[in-house]
Amino acid sequence: DQKFKLAKIDAADLKGALRRLEGREFETELTEAKKLIFLNEADTIKQRKQCDQVKEEISGKTLEIALLQAKIDAVPAEPIDIRAVSALFEKTHQNKSSLENKNNELKLFIEESEGFLKKADSFIDDFDLKSLQEKQQIHKKHRTILDELAIKLKEKKKTFRIHSRQSYILDGIPCGDKYLSSCKFIKDAYEATKKLEDLQKKIGEISASQTDTEYEIVELDIKSVNHHLEQYQQILDKQGTTNTQIINGQLSIQKNINEINDLNNNLSAQQEKIDYYNKNREAIENYNELRREVKIKDKALQGLNNALELCEVKILNLYKTHGSLEQKRSNIEQQKEDLDDLRKEYSTYGLFMRCFHSNGIAFDLIKLGLPVINNEISKVLANIVDFKVYFEAEENKLDIFLQHPKHGPRPLENGSGAEKTLAAMAIRIALMSVSNMPKCNLMILDEPGAALDEEHLESFTQILEMLKNYFDVCILITHIESLKDIVDTTIDITKKNGFASINI
Repeated sequence: DQKFKLAKIDAADLKGALRRLEGREFETELTEAKKLIFLNEADTIKQRKQCDQVKEEISGKTLEIALLQAKIDAVPAEPIDIRAVSALFEKTHQNKSSLENKNNELKLFIEESEGFLKKADSFIDDFDLKSLQEKQQIHKKHRTILDELAIKLKEKKKTFRIHSRQSYILDGIPCGDKYLSSCKFIKDAYEATKKLEDLQKKIGEISASQTDTEYEIVELDIKSVNHHLEQYQQILDKQGTTNTQIINGQLSIQKNINEINDLNNNLSAQQEKIDYYNKNREAIENYNELRREVKIKDKALQGLNNALELCEVKILNLYKTHGSLEQKRSNIEQQKEDLDDLRKEYSTYGLFMRCFHSNGIAFDLIKLGLPVINNEISKVLANIVDFKVYFEAEENKLDIFLQHPKHGPRPLENGSGAEKTLAAMAIRIALMSVSNMPKCNLMILDEPGAALDEEHLESFTQILEMLKNYFDVCILITHIESLKDIVDTTIDITKKNGFASINI
């Protein structure tokens, strides 16, 4: 039954593959692919001819250039481009004139600058710098004195106002100096009154000193002093800048002279070339004409090389297309062969499923072999249980019956759990006895005794002994302690700390 299911699945896959291929016209596709291959081969031949033609043109153009180069090498005169030499001669002459003009301007500037330096030196020699600087120091000292006097005057006036308020307390007091020794605030008021005259005198002296100092500051005319000193500093700065400019100008003049000398040498060399050209005009012009022809043919040769490169790329693409078309044709032929193979394989699966269908050849063979199978089942159950198990075929249906002595038969599915277990094992042994199919040497029984009662446990044990004759290895998985006595080796699995533990 398992093989039948697998065959059915494979047949469904084959049917899907057949559907994808059966609707195609392989002969038409092959004809079209061969046509495309033929056209591609024709295009390749045509393109190859074009490439060969371009190669011939390249060979011819290369030969023409070689002949021209031979003529150029045979020209006795030195090649000169008179237009380029004449243009360079004119430009060199202009550069020389420009440098000479710059030197004249620099010399004039240096002459004017040296005149300024003489006047600046005369001015600096006559300038009374020490006197003006002393006036600056005096002015600064007077300003400091004036600030100090202003602070003293402010303090004296403040003290005068305080003593005046204390002295005002004595106004309106009739007792005079009667309480001078006993009353502190009256005593302080008398002392303040005595100090007022002295404070007023000092305030007058400070004010007079302020006036004298301010007058001396005005006499210094510091604005004029600062102006003269600024002019002096400006002349010093300009003197330094002018000296630097004179040095830079002299360096520039020398540099320009060197360049003018180089330009004179260049002019001489260029003039020699011009004279040489005038002397050998005919040979040089012939050389120049040959050079122009070589350049033209070089350019044409480059174009031909580019055309050849493009042509070879097209051929390469045609080769690739040819390979793709050949592969496509091969794929179509392969798919056509695959279709034939799939049809044969699908037909084979159809015959196989007919053989293994419940209503097919297998069912007919089973019906013919039912007496033998039932006989083998009886042999297994004989002397083990008191009931019989047998197959019975009715039209296209196959049933299994269970029959106890003195009772009529009933379907196996109506039997007890123990009866079903024993019957299943007996049927398994009987089928192995009558079948020619390859047999496995391993039998695994997972909790087969779960449905057994004490009455049928002995029968189950006898069947287990029989299984040892059919299989090299029998593995029994059970929780029934009494079944341990019939096995050769036991493997106990217990639970320790929440994990399964195996004890052999």
